Amino acid sequence: MSRTVVGVDRAVVAVLGVLLLAGGSALALWSLGRWPAAWWPGTAEEVDASGLAALAEHPWWPWALGVVGVVAVALALRSLVAHAVRPRVGSLRLHPAPLPGRLRADLGAVAGAASRALQAQPGIDECGARLRLERHLPVVELHARVDASTPVSVVRSAVDRTREELSAVVPEGAVALRVTVSVDRDRYENPRVR
Repeated sequence: MSRTVVGVDRAVVAVLGVLLLAGGSALALWSLGRWPAAWWPGTAEEVDASGLAALAEHPWWPWALGVVGVVAVALALRSLVAHAVRPRVGSLRLHPAPLPGRLRADLGAVAGAASRALQAQPGIDECGARLRLERHLPVVELHARVDASTPVSVVRSAVDRTREELSAVVPEGAVALRVTVSVDRDRYENPRVR
């Protein structure tokens, strides 16, 4: 949920809570006969609800209820969509420093730096990064492209160096690294066996 949704929720709940408490207290005082006449002069001793029963006989009544129902369903769906929990990875709290305060690492920047570090390694043509959340663990996914002539040992050492650089930035085990390597098919020639 965003901060706006949380703020609106809290404001609506606070207003509804105050209104319900005030209304319930007023009804309790009125039903016990202790409602001070000075607060609201002319308060009736009884409530006549016969007019409400006559409303259902009007031809517009079903349409009005239908419109109210559609609006209520639309508001409920909007609330559900706003409250949907989206797995989002923003930042990671680092180990407490000796100084007071909080220290957080922006994981989007960490993923971008890991992508640039892998792309700078020899044998890697290009690299892209994506940040995901899997089972409450941030995962940096790197998608690297290599030439078909690049040996696997070169790619592996490049990935190992990138993993070491990533573990120097964030605590060990706080972020997982997944690297997908694809071969550049434009330059790849598949010889046929005869």
